[in-house]
Amino acid sequence: MLVDLTNFQDVTGKFLQNACDEVHITLNKNAIPNDPRSPFLTSGVRIGTPAVTVRGFKEEDMKEIAECLYKVATDFESSKEEVARRVKALTDAHPIYEGKVRQLLLLKNKERIIRRAVMQRLFFFYIYLHF
Repeated sequence: MLVDLTNFQDVTGKFLQNACDEVHITLNKNAIPNDPRSPFLTSGVRIGTPAVTVRGFKEEDMKEIAECLYKVATDFESSKEEVARRVKALTDAHPIYEGKVRQLLLLKNKERIIRRAVMQRLFFFYIYLHF
């Protein structure tokens, strides 16, 4: 998602990218259409929403992220510790791999159960044919 920062006084894409890095939010500075700033500063940022949806973030979590971004953009120095705590709480609530590992294990278990059932049927069929 491309976010236009021109309504924020003296906030550039470069500033927001660097400030967000300090509070463990990853986004990239990005030019907006007809950007008045140079490509090295930019007037926008690009936020990768698939990164949070894959982790299982919901609408309420997105609102929390938006509030954190607003605090970083408007009052970084006095809010960076609070924002870092909020980001940590969000990422702790939605770990990267736990859900995926569990899904893979369940899938492997289902495959194992199916394979066992097929082998049992083949075994009984083999016995039926030979006896």
